[in-house]
Amino acid sequence: MADSEIKALDIIPIHSDLKNHHGITCVFYNEDHTLGNVLVQYLQKIDNVNYSGYSIPHPSDVKMNVRIQTIDIFPEQALKMALQHIKETSILLLSKFDVFSFYYLS
Repeated sequence: MADSEIKALDIIPIHSDLKNHHGITCVFYNEDHTLGNVLVQYLQKIDNVNYSGYSIPHPSDVKMNVRIQTIDIFPEQALKMALQHIKETSILLLSKFDVFSFYYLS
C-alpha cells in the first residue's frame, strides 16, 4: 500500500448458524472514542440491531473495532443507517449553530 493510500475501514464477517442472525466487526483506522461512542449509540436505536459495541485494542494502536450483530437485516445496512443518521444530525446541529451565531454573535 502506497503512503498516499490510507486505509479507513475493514469489514470482517462473523458467521452464525442461524439464517436470520448476522454479524460483522468493522475495523476503523485513525478513529477513537469520539466516533465509537456516537456510532454505537446510533446503532442501538435501530430495531434490528441485537448488539453493538466498540473497543480500542491499545491506546497506541490506530484502530477501533466496532461489533454489530443484527436480526433480519445485514449489519452493513445498520452501519449505513447509523452513519446516515449521524450525518443528518451533524448537518442539523451545524445549521442551528450558524443561526445562533448570526443572531446572537453579530
